[in-house]
Amino acid sequence: PSVSWLLEFPPSPLGFGDLVVDHDAVPRLETAFGPLRIITPTLSVIDRLAACWYHNDRQCWDQAVLVARRQTIDWNHIHAWAEAEGRDGIEIDRLRAAAGE
Repeated sequence: PSVSWLLEFPPSPLGFGDLVVDHDAVPRLETAFGPLRIITPTLSVIDRLAACWYHNDRQCWDQAVLVARRQTIDWNHIHAWAEAEGRDGIEIDRLRAAAGE
């Protein structure tokens, strides 16, 4: 609760479930120390859902809800990803409702 930011430096290639994200598709944030690649809020939600589903971690679901409440999310992208992962779109609709959409 006292941490504003989470930094993670995952190995390449960047993946969420079966989705592999091309290095050049990850947005770059220019900083005084050089560029830093950051995932989008939509990919953050996908990451948390993947952790929830594949590690059976309810806390990750709650984190996905928190991100979705505060950020603009591409729900069509998340639906397509979930379908490709073999998940029911109803779960994404539940997440969207929990986020207040």
